Amino acid sequence: MFVVIRKYQITGSFDELTRRVEQGLVPILKAVPGFRSYYTFDCGNGTGGSISIFETEKAAVTSNEQAVDWVRKNLTEILPEPPEILVGETGVTVSV
Repeated sequence: MFVVIRKYQITGSFDELTRRVEQGLVPILKAVPGFRSYYTFDCGNGTGGSISIFETEKAAVTSNEQAVDWVRKNLTEILPEPPEILVGETGVTVSV
């Protein structure tokens, strides 16, 4: 499994960001072969992020390219700066 973590500086409403991501980006990510899950989170103080999980590195890289492009075209007023991005293979995995 591969994980993509994106850290964003948010200049608008997290609720609006979540609504737009759910309507626009999530369908794109779900269409990537190997997609497993996607989460967003609000850290407060204008910082937030997302975590995406994929079966393969190729799927993770593809999704990241698509996400960066979609954000640049659709969310620059809420996310004006490019995200900090981490991509890596999972080590320990625990689920309940």
